[in-house]
Amino acid sequence: AVVSTQSTGRVCKIVLLTPNSALAFLNEVRKTDYAIYNLLFNNTPPSTMFYSIICVPPVKFRPVSVVNGLKYDNAVSAKLGDSLSASVHLSTLLQEQKSQDLLSVTSDQGERFQKIQAAWLKCQTEVNQFVVMLKSVLEKKQGLFRMHMMGKRVNYAARSVISPDPFIN
Repeated sequence: AVVSTQSTGRVCKIVLLTPNSALAFLNEVRKTDYAIYNLLFNNTPPSTMFYSIICVPPVKFRPVSVVNGLKYDNAVSAKLGDSLSASVHLSTLLQEQKSQDLLSVTSDQGERFQKIQAAWLKCQTEVNQFVVMLKSVLEKKQGLFRMHMMGKRVNYAARSVISPDPFIN
């Protein structure tokens, strides 16, 4: 989350830049200042810079482990739960902020924005860690694609082919 301060005469207004408004801003910059946008982002569409959907493997591929009679979540499931709880916490803070009067400047307004910014950073960190963990489950020789799909025909379907995508980091 980016918190910017806009001075308009005597009133100081704090603006929270959400991902939707950042996406709209980048789309507008791409339309109006195409040359500058192309220099900065190499003509990458703005929608590819934001997650709107996260792929989650089915429960079959993230089973619960049992050690000495105790059940433990799969690491991917645990990280998914952390991501979801961080997202719910952030949503709650944003709903509380919407219910507050945004135009009144109070002493605790900066504190509220710091809480929102910290929650936003935690949510983004959790999602990034989940995506990295998910990538490690899918790729390499022990990944789901090679272990369960490669070299097998399923229902007379074509064979699967893994090809690299040059745009994925």
